[in-house]
Amino acid sequence: MVLAGVGGAAVLLSPRVEQLEVRCMQVLQQNEALEAHTSSLAAAKQQLQQQLAELSAAKAQLDAQVAELTAQQGGLLQHNQQLAGRIEALQGSQQQLQQAAQQLQSQVADAHDKLAEHRQQQQAAVGGDVSAGVALPVAPAGVAPGQGDLTVQVTVPGFTDALVSRVAEAELVPQFASALVSRVKDSGLVGHAVDAALGRVGQQLGSMLCPWKWRVGLPWQQEQQRQQQQ
Repeated sequence: MVLAGVGGAAVLLSPRVEQLEVRCMQVLQQNEALEAHTSSLAAAKQQLQQQLAELSAAKAQLDAQVAELTAQQGGLLQHNQQLAGRIEALQGSQQQLQQAAQQLQSQVADAHDKLAEHRQQQQAAVGGDVSAGVALPVAPAGVAPGQGDLTVQVTVPGFTDALVSRVAEAELVPQFASALVSRVKDSGLVGHAVDAALGRVGQQLGSMLCPWKWRVGLPWQQEQQRQQQQ
């Protein structure tokens, strides 16, 4: 009876044992899965730690760059202040230069006015109160000027002995003739023929201003000479 009871108990416990074995197998499988997951988590943890180290190094570099930029910013601010001071100084210098330029322009205008006034005074002093107009034809005496001929009108102000003496001493007649020839040649209106004609006009003008150097007399003097010869 005891054996029968043990056998019956074994029969009754057999399904329970099988269930426990199955449960153990499942637990073992879960443990293996957990171990694999734990291994993957450990690898992920190592990767995260490596990334954290890289981020720390990058943060250190960024901190160094920020410190350098901060120092540069301080230098730039100081440089900007220096530039602002220089700009203010340049503006002051520019104002001074403008004032000096205005003063110089005013002085130049005053000098120009004084020079013009001085020239007018010189012209008035040389001119005198009396002007004599003399027409000097280039053609020989007794021949009326025709079309295309050049007639030079010369005005000699203050035709007095003192003026004649002054002109003779300064030898202004050759200078006047040379200047007149140069002016006409530069104008491009006449050629070599007028150049020679103006030379003869200068000789006649010199004869009129300096009687002791007469070479060609005035028309009325030539008429008197012809009458005397007749």
